[in-house]
Amino acid sequence: MFWHEERSSVSATINIASFLLINKMKAINRLFDDLKLALPRFSAKV
Repeated sequence: MFWHEERSSVSATINIASFLLINKMKAINRLFDDLKLALPRFSAKV
């Protein structure tokens, strides 16, 4: 019984970690997309 609860808490932790990781990856990808859009304008100004 204890082992089962332990495993479920571990899987829950893994789920939360993967969820946060995916959100972070999405945010980083969005940031890179913004940079790709901004770089040509920036280089055009310079």
